[in-house]
Amino acid sequence: MGELSVEEPGRGAGCGPGGPPHKRDARHESFDRSAHCAYTENTMSDERQHVHELIDRLPPAQLSAVAGLLETMLGEDEERAVEEAKQWLRENGGKGIPHEEVLADFGLTMDDFRRMGEERAQRRTG
Repeated sequence: MGELSVEEPGRGAGCGPGGPPHKRDARHESFDRSAHCAYTENTMSDERQHVHELIDRLPPAQLSAVAGLLETMLGEDEERAVEEAKQWLRENGGKGIPHEEVLADFGLTMDDFRRMGEERAQRRTG
């Protein structure tokens, strides 16, 4: 599964690091995070693999143009995400939401979160 966060721009709810702070409301009570993240990660993996294959087919002269484009895109997204997070903090008294509260909204505890991280690490190492 993806790392636990809730709404990252361009990635859908709850499947990736970063994104603006968690928004709590009734939508999350019935949200099947594991199914959503599994679908999102499989789709992202397929897309990522396809992009890698396309890049591998480019002649060397075009690689620098693609690299520059990607760097520009990532820089703009990162700047926008940082500004959105800062704005949220300004609007909410300068404090974020404690990690434990975000987990509780999904029916999880810190122990659950640690266990999920350990399971993921074990899957990656074989």
